[in-house]
Amino acid sequence: MGIAIKLLKFFCLLLLIGCQPKEFEENTRIRVLGTVVNQNNVAIENASVNIFTDDEVGSIINFFPGVPTFNQIFNLGSTNTNQSGEFSIVSLLNRSNNFLVSVEKDENYAPYLFKTNVFDYTPDNLTVDLNTITLKEKFSFDLVINNQNPSSTIAVALNYEIPFCAEVYEEGTLQENLSNCYPSQELTVSLQGEDFSKSFISTAGSSIQISYSVNNQPEIVETINLNPSENVFTITY
Repeated sequence: MGIAIKLLKFFCLLLLIGCQPKEFEENTRIRVLGTVVNQNNVAIENASVNIFTDDEVGSIINFFPGVPTFNQIFNLGSTNTNQSGEFSIVSLLNRSNNFLVSVEKDENYAPYLFKTNVFDYTPDNLTVDLNTITLKEKFSFDLVINNQNPSSTIAVALNYEIPFCAEVYEEGTLQENLSNCYPSQELTVSLQGEDFSKSFISTAGSSIQISYSVNNQPEIVETINLNPSENVFTITY
């Protein structure tokens, strides 16, 4: 029993050591700046800007089979945009594969996430210029399908924009294949003699495309543009 307790204490000690973060690069700071606007190019004041990085911890105990490593997130700095939507923030530099900058206003706006790799790359002049970041406003809309004939069928396809933007950069170059900025989302619904209703969240000014076919008849395609008023699209079949 004594040996088992000693082994347990030794394991816990290794776990604690392994969970300590790597040291940040000494005497090195990195500056992140940019301007935040909405979809109409109007400055967004008091948007929250945070810089994050992570370290893989637990690596010292990797020789124990089945014990995984995990990432620990660190907040390196935070600030808010001024009246002109501008921000500038200085943080520590951690040599990590994940150097993240998040920009958020509130629940009425889409969030933005910037990611780059600074493990073996140093930005010019130790500065990351995010230039202009657009946080589109979120607008809701409803799709309502009403049935008037129990034997009727309908097939509906809905395409709309997701209110989220994540961009991945490598050595200052946008990697479009890894980024996911205001992506399109498609929903398909097939009904027979049923009603249907659902609410969605999309982005201000975006177009919603709806196509539907009733009783296998030629498809009808319609487009609506989201605006601040109530957005409801109703189909009766």
